[in-house]
Amino acid sequence: MRTFSLNDINLIELLAKAKAESQLIFDKESTRSPDDPRAQGRTLDDITVTSMYGLAAEQFLIEKCNFTDNPLPYQDVISPEGIDVEVKVTKVFNYIPDVLRRLKEKRKKYPSLYQPDWVFIYTNNRKTREYVFAGTYKWNGNTYVTKDWSLEIDREFLENVGEYFDSR
Repeated sequence: MRTFSLNDINLIELLAKAKAESQLIFDKESTRSPDDPRAQGRTLDDITVTSMYGLAAEQFLIEKCNFTDNPLPYQDVISPEGIDVEVKVTKVFNYIPDVLRRLKEKRKKYPSLYQPDWVFIYTNNRKTREYVFAGTYKWNGNTYVTKDWSLEIDREFLENVGEYFDSR
């Protein structure tokens, strides 16, 4: 996980994914309803542009960091270790608390909806092709806290190995 540029990823593949995901979103009546303040009558092109903005970070993780695309609807990526990860992109670093607050609210509002415990956040101001890796966060059962992905994954692996040998 690091800073990257749109020049670093396959933009044809990014556009294809964005179009497919955008069509699924657009096909929902609530997405384009002028009566819904969240939808504001968005067009398919509006949704595609927004999807590309967020999917670029997922595409980078897939192409350059050995993550895989999560095939489940509206899920992001799976790490090489097999861990589901939510990927978010926001304009500036100062917006990260709001991104995490919205994810927390979604967990509380839809407790039966599966949501990964890990979140990777990138920033991009929509004026440049550069995406800056801003951090990794983990759900602790109550809120999202900053966690070092590498250290945490290694710690969990070592705990699991210890449990494996203890059971023998």
